[in-house]
Amino acid sequence: MRLPAVALAAILAVAAFGREGASGSVSTNATPFAPILIRAGDVPGVTGHVQGMCAADDALYLSTHDAIVKTDWRGKVLCLRRFSSHMGDLAWHRGRVYCTWARHVGKASEAILLVLDGGDLHEVARKTVAEIPGVDGITVMGDRIYFGVGEGKMKFHRVNRLGMADLDLNVIGYRDVDYGVDTNFGAQNICAFDGRVYAFFYTHLGETKGSPLRCCVLDRDLNVVSAERYSSAQGIDLAPARFGGTRERPVFVKSHAPGKVAKDDPAAVRMRVDFFTMRNGAFSKLSN
Repeated sequence: MRLPAVALAAILAVAAFGREGASGSVSTNATPFAPILIRAGDVPGVTGHVQGMCAADDALYLSTHDAIVKTDWRGKVLCLRRFSSHMGDLAWHRGRVYCTWARHVGKASEAILLVLDGGDLHEVARKTVAEIPGVDGITVMGDRIYFGVGEGKMKFHRVNRLGMADLDLNVIGYRDVDYGVDTNFGAQNICAFDGRVYAFFYTHLGETKGSPLRCCVLDRDLNVVSAERYSSAQGIDLAPARFGGTRERPVFVKSHAPGKVAKDDPAAVRMRVDFFTMRNGAFSKLSN
């Protein structure tokens, strides 16, 4: 995954901090941190809210309940691939999109790690992970894939299982993680930044608000480093290095569904991507 930046002279004076393979090309967005909007008419028939996202130099990838959508940095849809439910989170690495797929088979669910080509989204590889009930968040850091084991029941629990695999989808092992907070379901989104793994959780259940510490920060071996107020439930990644992020002030892109969309309004915003940075222990929006 990569890094981004804040368009301030003081920040631009610092060398850009980016992930491996980052490009130095100029942003295609007219305004550096303008929100990116995908309209309902551009993704007809796609259902469910945004599940996850990842960012490449020249494209964004967003997953929903039953599809993966590739867009440019202006929100123009370049490719759309449909799936049976339930798609999860996405991660970008060296021209490929790594996906989690809790594929429903009748009343059962298969936990699948899926790799797609970043160009036309054709399938490159898949691995059914038979020993776990489901899968959701995912990221790639170095030569490792990190993924969240899905917890299918709506109930509070402290312990969450995270897995590690190599880039050929061979599972390396699992770690049961307790960062001191009651969570609901498993890790919804995961991203990597500066040698750390950021796993994001729901901490509410129904009307119960829960803890504001929705992010567990872990090291490469999934040892807990800290609990933070950073929040993501529908997709997050580091923006490409050309957006100017630094180690001190990284720039992230986060996706979400703005709410219910009228089925007969093709102009309604179906997905929205905004830019954020870290400030005072929380995300601070850069987009208008």
